[in-house]
Amino acid sequence: MRGLTLVVTLAAALAPLIPFARYSRRAVERAHDSWLRGLLGLGVLWLAWAEPLFVPMGLWWCWHWRGSGEAPIADGWRIVAEQMGGVLRWAAIVGTWFAVRAIPAEWLPWIVRGWLGWAGVQVGLIVMQRWWRSRLPAALGEPRLPYGTFGQRTLCAGYLALMVPFAPSWLWPALGVGLWLTGPSWGALGALAGGFFVLGGYLVGMAVAGSLVLGALGLWWAPILRGRKLLEWTPRGDSLDSLKGRLEIVWLMLRHWRAAGQGPGTTFLAVARWHAASRRQLPLDPGDHVHNDAMQLWWEYGWAGAATVLLAAYRIGSGLHWGDPWSAAAVVGAGLCLTSLPLRVAPLGLVILTIWGRVAP
Repeated sequence: MRGLTLVVTLAAALAPLIPFARYSRRAVERAHDSWLRGLLGLGVLWLAWAEPLFVPMGLWWCWHWRGSGEAPIADGWRIVAEQMGGVLRWAAIVGTWFAVRAIPAEWLPWIVRGWLGWAGVQVGLIVMQRWWRSRLPAALGEPRLPYGTFGQRTLCAGYLALMVPFAPSWLWPALGVGLWLTGPSWGALGALAGGFFVLGGYLVGMAVAGSLVLGALGLWWAPILRGRKLLEWTPRGDSLDSLKGRLEIVWLMLRHWRAAGQGPGTTFLAVARWHAASRRQLPLDPGDHVHNDAMQLWWEYGWAGAATVLLAAYRIGSGLHWGDPWSAAAVVGAGLCLTSLPLRVAPLGLVILTIWGRVAP
């Protein structure tokens, strides 16, 4: 708190030093830009003492600041609106982090109970959506797999996987039904294997991970049953196009690494450009994300994104403990971020941020 007070005092003391040559609309806008940029810089200075995890992104915004006074008046407010949206999201994440870490420890069980109750609602909705899907006439086409209230099956599966470490063992079958009917999502199952590794210790984790890998390979190469391979009997079928598409995007990003760091939204443009330039049909959607939050953060913010990922891995990883449900859920969240885009969807991303904030020492 003393550091924050010092920063506020410094901001008040330096306020008269903002350059202002003469009164005009553009001069007023430039003065506002100097104030906002300076305030952001002082905030980054305070974060360097309070929580270095968020310093790289703050420095990136300071360096790439585009004030309304630097553009024609017609475009000035549009630039401010676009930039302020990104800065506001970053500030909201920082505020949420500190707010989560301030929650009293005795309140955490109630938060977990609320999460588990909502997971039960998701399982019920998934069963209903699956039943409704089976009754739709074939003429309407193939409906999407159950998704609960998360809008997409992999995000719903990710939430259920996050809840497994917190749930009592008698609730695991219900969560397993939800995971199965949403695909199952390979990314969610892989992340869950990592969570079991932390929750049950080395031997249990290796046993679970090995069982999942051997089970998947067995289903893939299993003999045909009633004219279909065993993996084809899963709700999602045996297609691996989604995995191939995600790996191909990551490979293209690594090949074009010099283009990284051009700002938010550039991932969409890069994927669309690679898709249009390809001479063959790529197994990816031209309007898709990377489905890898760590890679997308690096691609859009360059050195700042890479530094944030490394700092987060150290900051959160140093607080992990064997057999701790929160640590196991933190590992599940990290696994989901490497196989999907949970941090970009508020209902799931805020849960992961809460878990990470409580695990970090």
